[in-house]
Amino acid sequence: MGKLDGYKVLVTGSTSGIGLGITKKFISEGATVVGLGRDFHRTTELGEQYIPCKCDMYDPAQIKAAFEFASEQFDGRLDVLVNCAGRGTYGAIDNFEPEEFDENFYLLVRAYMLTTRYAIPLLKQSPVANIVNIASASGHVLDVGQFMYSLSKTSIIKFTKLTAKTNPWLRANSISPGIIKTPIFNYCNEEMKKAFDLENDFAAFAQMFPCKRVGEPEDIARVALLFASKDGEYINGTDILVDGGMVAYLQ
Repeated sequence: MGKLDGYKVLVTGSTSGIGLGITKKFISEGATVVGLGRDFHRTTELGEQYIPCKCDMYDPAQIKAAFEFASEQFDGRLDVLVNCAGRGTYGAIDNFEPEEFDENFYLLVRAYMLTTRYAIPLLKQSPVANIVNIASASGHVLDVGQFMYSLSKTSIIKFTKLTAKTNPWLRANSISPGIIKTPIFNYCNEEMKKAFDLENDFAAFAQMFPCKRVGEPEDIARVALLFASKDGEYINGTDILVDGGMVAYLQ
């Protein structure tokens, strides 16, 4: 018996990094997942419990259509929404273009709000209605190197709490990952790549922090499973840092 047997789940950003890790974990625990993404070459081995749905999270019309598709697949019911789609955004507060700002907030804030809006009618049909949002440790610190990303993730932490307060019939929580080894770091500028020591699997960077390692998608997937399952039924409206002690070290 899996902890999510029979659960109907939608995961955004399901094809890579943390989203893929959560998708695999949920499927292994018995869930059926409608996975949103744009490139499904990493999901071909997930089996019949994974239902791919191509969706550009920058496009409100495609987001709406994805939830119509999920409703058809799941007979109008959704148990868990996991918002995970994202990308890194780097740059200083005095050196960015308005288009960069819009692109960042459309993906990292507006998309989360739209998915929540379209999920709510489906979640109302579930006795275990649950939303898990992926925020970031960057939302807890003054991250001057990626201020737009930091602002976005701070917004998601507060948005999650507002969602829980506004909809007392469901549980909504967020996870704030620290440095997790995923393809998101491919978007780093050269300065950030050197700081993260990508060529050496983050080894030097990891030594700065208490856990002495960089996180893996599995670290986040275990917490997402806690939130989504009966094990987390008394957890609501909160954010959990999963960062190996990074924020505590930096403060």
